[in-house]
Amino acid sequence: MFTILQSSLVLFNIFLVFLQVQVNGCPGNQTVCLVGGTGDHEGNVKIGRKFVCDDSWGMEEAAVTCRQLGYPGVVRFSRESEFGRARNIGYDDFECTGEESRLQDCYFKGEHDCQRTEIAGVVCAKQVQDIVPDECRQPAKVCLIGGPDRFSGNVYFEGRPVCDMGWHFADGFVACRELGFGPAINVTKGGYYGACLDYFSMISAECNGNEDSLSECEYSTDSGTCGHTAVAGVICTPVETMDNPSSVITGVIVSAGCLIVLLSIGAYVKLYKKKVLQLERTHSINSDDHS
Repeated sequence: MFTILQSSLVLFNIFLVFLQVQVNGCPGNQTVCLVGGTGDHEGNVKIGRKFVCDDSWGMEEAAVTCRQLGYPGVVRFSRESEFGRARNIGYDDFECTGEESRLQDCYFKGEHDCQRTEIAGVVCAKQVQDIVPDECRQPAKVCLIGGPDRFSGNVYFEGRPVCDMGWHFADGFVACRELGFGPAINVTKGGYYGACLDYFSMISAECNGNEDSLSECEYSTDSGTCGHTAVAGVICTPVETMDNPSSVITGVIVSAGCLIVLLSIGAYVKLYKKKVLQLERTHSINSDDHS
């Protein structure tokens, strides 16, 4: 009976703390806090005594929130009061670039037209899962991150991941060309080489395949619809493994204004089979580790 009473008191105290955070400001001297999650790293976003509406809320805003709270990255953002409904909404239409240190540095409105079911939330990463080299953060710089070698991995543009929405073979072909590698063997989606902890730099890339760099392709920077697992990737032909890299191209035919590049089928197929076998082995090892 005493144990049941103790448990009831503990639950009641937890409820009082939760209620106090809902009604009052964030605990301690915090300007921003997360409410309703399983830990301090997740929940609905609250600034002072007011919650944030989810209009225009996306990965950029979530990244700034996690940065302000001292976390190394963002796992995902949430909308529609995922971590509980709230009445005291005070902020709306946040628009961050993703580079800000605080939410207060972003554009936002101090009034709203939201219901209690439209609260913005975030899940922050508690530890760093991948490291992007400094050289990959340069303007228009493309890098492959997370792959088993330098010829494959998730595609990062200016140090941030590329969303796999609209990601096709032509886009991967351009990425491989820009990196100085051979033609793309395959493209990947769904964060094949690992989920990201940051907002996306590029979404809906539309390359024709003849561009020299991804920056020349049409693309959007609004990543609000991309989750942290929606990362684009590519597998390029590993040209350095061939005795004579130039043998990949056996001939060029120019006819009626068309440029046709004939690939050395034997060398290409050999490389393709070797790469696929390597990927299958890696995937098998990863599957065994998770089982």
